[in-house]
Amino acid sequence: SFVNQLLGSRSAEYHNRIYYGISQRIYSIKKDGTGKKLVIDMKDGSNGFYSVTVYDGYIYALYDYYGGSDSSDCQLLQIKLNGTGYKNLGRVNNFAIADGKIYCTKTKHIPADSSYDTTYNEVRGLYSMNLNGASAKKLVSGKNIVFYGTDGKLLYYGNRNWNTGNTAVYT
Repeated sequence: SFVNQLLGSRSAEYHNRIYYGISQRIYSIKKDGTGKKLVIDMKDGSNGFYSVTVYDGYIYALYDYYGGSDSSDCQLLQIKLNGTGYKNLGRVNNFAIADGKIYCTKTKHIPADSSYDTTYNEVRGLYSMNLNGASAKKLVSGKNIVFYGTDGKLLYYGNRNWNTGNTAVYT
């Protein structure tokens, strides 16, 4: 995959095209820079896409439904390559796909209340699930899990200690 340095959005190459997200839209463009196409345009008023990958004929992308700078409501979407529809696979902060499985940090949405004025997604652990979001299996428990990715053989993740600022990294 390619890294979009300007926008901080991960993009992906698939069948001679590059797929990338900007705000509420996903585009594809030929590798030679021609033939830009709009794939999907989601509703306005959200933070939009910030991670895009393509696997086995589908786009998988994190979409932040929240529309502000101080909160988040990130969810993993499986989008048809032609943009005609999508399926919400649930609340996820980070993900990677390898060998027909999605590996991710699943989350629970915590709404703002009188004691805390921002909404956020609290990590529930590191999971694996099928490409359609079914059969989720918890691999590692914890609210401080940070998922870095996989090379197809090992998972790379950290356990952040918010009191010290240190992160222990595991495979």
